[in-house]
Amino acid sequence: MLQYLEWAKEHQSYIVSVIALSGCAGLRILESCYIREQDIDFDLKTVRITSVEPYHVPKTLRSHRTIPVGDFVLDQLRWAIEHRAGKRHRGFISVSPKTGEPWTVDQQHCAPCQTMRRYLAKHAPKGTPRITSRNLRTSFISHARMVLGINPLALRMYVGHTDGSVLEDHYTWWSVEFLRREVVEKAEGWVGKSECDSPHSSDSSRASGT
Repeated sequence: MLQYLEWAKEHQSYIVSVIALSGCAGLRILESCYIREQDIDFDLKTVRITSVEPYHVPKTLRSHRTIPVGDFVLDQLRWAIEHRAGKRHRGFISVSPKTGEPWTVDQQHCAPCQTMRRYLAKHAPKGTPRITSRNLRTSFISHARMVLGINPLALRMYVGHTDGSVLEDHYTWWSVEFLRREVVEKAEGWVGKSECDSPHSSDSSRASGT
């Protein structure tokens, strides 16, 4: 995922925020595609997932949420904003490179999928799993639960799932700081370690030129 990010910065900059939000914060692809500058609080280090009509409505009631994110994700978002195409973006961070406008219904799935297929086919380090853009979220959730041992309730709240017990869904209070402590601090430590210790980080970078 980190290699994919570096490649995207050089070749497909319009998709960087989508990769970072889905791969490092577990957002759904459509949630990532329609995050705007006004949804990000760089001081509080949070991202808000909310309705952005007519483009996107979160999947479930629990999907409307404000989550904390780590410094790594915020850095990618800042970079994406600085390299955003055109002036008709309306505050959206990921936009069509051709029009500089928000993704249309036909483009919103197509762009991330095509970008990942291109990367995997020609630029990914040998042995990289053949996954789809949707698997960025899946991989984040799976790794958080099975490897990092993140609190399952906190993880459900963080990624906007609703399949909990009645006790958890209706009688449990949670806060941004709870999610920061239980999810972000552990995930951020993993990303930082991965960036330093990735088996592909040096050799593949030289080979691929990223």
